[in-house]
Amino acid sequence: GLLFRLESHWQWAGFAVCMLPILVLVFVFNVMPWAAQLIAGQIPVGALQQLDSSVLDSPWLQASSASDEATLKLQAAWIVLGSPDDMTLVQRSSPGLGANAFALPGGTILVTDQLLNVLDSRDEVVAVLAHEVGHTRSRHGLRNLLQTLGVAVLFSSVVGDVSALAESILITGPTLLQQMQYSREFETEADAVAIERLKSLGIATSCLGSSLNKLIKSSELTSDEDLSEGGASADKRASAEEGAEQSTSTERVKQRSAVGGRWLDYLSTHPNTEERIRLSGGTSCPQVMF
Repeated sequence: GLLFRLESHWQWAGFAVCMLPILVLVFVFNVMPWAAQLIAGQIPVGALQQLDSSVLDSPWLQASSASDEATLKLQAAWIVLGSPDDMTLVQRSSPGLGANAFALPGGTILVTDQLLNVLDSRDEVVAVLAHEVGHTRSRHGLRNLLQTLGVAVLFSSVVGDVSALAESILITGPTLLQQMQYSREFETEADAVAIERLKSLGIATSCLGSSLNKLIKSSELTSDEDLSEGGASADKRASAEEGAEQSTSTERVKQRSAVGGRWLDYLSTHPNTEERIRLSGGTSCPQVMF
């Protein structure tokens, strides 16, 4: 009937081909975020906690080997933050993930030993934890995962290959969480929560900017080391490290852009860091111990 007549005319077929990418983009950027936010509030907490457990069992994560001082710094920061009853703080070592913290969907806040080695002040750790609590409160991790899986479902349907979809969802779900890529909107929301929490605690909001600045420095130095191991000479490595020490944060971002930094920034879990540092009030944070 109608479908046959439409398929028999090249004009309609051409129109359908042109409309398909537009509809896909509308679905990805408008429908999926809305649907993910709606669905995220309906998933039982027990199921999310099981998902957290599967992430914590990842080979990327190892038992913490941090010093007693670093562990006490983390515990002190958690207490200052109020030790939220509906959340669990977990400390792990992860050379692969480096200095990082994650808000898992089931209410687990994961902090790596490497992050504690980078942040000197207790209040910097408080700022990072407050930021991750902001992600948890808004269910950003779960919404992000649902959007990612929704896009996978969409493209599997478009290309007509859904045979391995269920299996890929079960297997890659935890991996996607480990490689969580938050949108600028999610990061802005979490930063706003962290800044308000820091104000209520009487802690300088610039401690958030200080922690971000130290984390991006750590990430850049790690990237330089990886490039060196991939074939760069020792002289080039030393030169890169010296340049990183002498340049400002803005200059370092420009240097990374010259060697593909734009692509790295796109993949970063915390995009647009320079702007976030500015909004938090700079990079000054008093040296507060525990």
